[in-house]
Amino acid sequence: ERCLAFHCDITAMPLAQSVPAPVHLATLVFVLSAIPPEKIPAALHNVFEVIREGGVVFFRDYAQYDHAMLRFKPRHKISDNFYVRQDGTRAYYFSVEVARDLFTAAGFEILALEVVD
Repeated sequence: ERCLAFHCDITAMPLAQSVPAPVHLATLVFVLSAIPPEKIPAALHNVFEVIREGGVVFFRDYAQYDHAMLRFKPRHKISDNFYVRQDGTRAYYFSVEVARDLFTAAGFEILALEVVD
């Protein structure tokens, strides 16, 4: 198999149970923003455990001060940069600094990290 798509709770379940490690690439597209901020370090550590040396994580998510963040009413704010939508789903808005700190603390080397308009 060259590509394996799957779903799991990356905050609680070891990824090695779902995917044959090590992997070359992991994509986290609007994944981390849906996780409570206090669980993001565990999720990233979990991903780090299955990435091979020289592997890459593609991270795409909401950025701090994104237009969608600025539209939230004060009553939707759970904590700094963390909001609940009307449908009950949650969204965390990352600053470059917070994202860098989270990935670095999990053991990743940052190759590129920027906000794209």
